[in-house]
Amino acid sequence: MNKSDKQKHLKYYLQLYLSKPNLKMKNVMIGIVNRLDRDKKITINQFNSIISYLEREREFRGNRREIITNFYSKLIVGEEYRSRNISKTIDLVDILGE
Repeated sequence: MNKSDKQKHLKYYLQLYLSKPNLKMKNVMIGIVNRLDRDKKITINQFNSIISYLEREREFRGNRREIITNFYSKLIVGEEYRSRNISKTIDLVDILGE
């Protein structure tokens, strides 16, 4: 998946969460969607605030946070460099085990 696909992927989940009533992180998620819409990277703190939601998604269930963070690293400020230093590139295929 390229950066654009991962942006769409993350925005899909954020829009799904934003559609839920009584969401406590609504302002944070709106801010993240706005940054992604402007083709800007999000901060690691922003990502850390939503990772607990992502962990519950079927495709990420059972994976460590590091794997999920590496999957979205191209969208996170400073994480793309860090993920390049990992010997194996983690992609959706790796996460799903196909």
